[in-house]
Amino acid sequence: MRALPVILALTLAACGPTLIKGPQVAKDAEIDDTPANRELIELVDRYRIAMQERNTSALLALASRNYYERAGTTQTDDDYGYDKLEEVLTKRLAKLILLRLRLTVDRVAIDNDRALVDYTYTGRYLVKGTKKHEWAQKSWESRLRFEKLAGKWYITSGL
Repeated sequence: MRALPVILALTLAACGPTLIKGPQVAKDAEIDDTPANRELIELVDRYRIAMQERNTSALLALASRNYYERAGTTQTDDDYGYDKLEEVLTKRLAKLILLRLRLTVDRVAIDNDRALVDYTYTGRYLVKGTKKHEWAQKSWESRLRFEKLAGKWYITSGL
């Protein structure tokens, strides 16, 4: 199988700089060029765009009704499901004036109707302050988990 990084690089070269803002595949990632992998990478880009636009409705459309977030802690009082997702996203995104994200896909793993995408984010964002707005920048690694329902992938955690 051809490696996805080679195909993505050729596509970017052919299409010019308009695609550069989309997800990039890490140079050392070995992601096969398959329709399912391309579909998941496209969903990750839709996630990135919805985050940049601070578009809660678009983010909810990407989320599974089975969405569940453990918030990265062992405590259960900060966990939430799809029913609270809109409230959480609205609250978090309301703090931002501007958000610019660059994301690099490190790994795609598919197991039947479940998948995960590991990625690295570099975010630059303008945060609302009480007296003045402040720019911040952060880089981190994260993971989106997916499930396939009726032939379509949805995010089950990681938003």
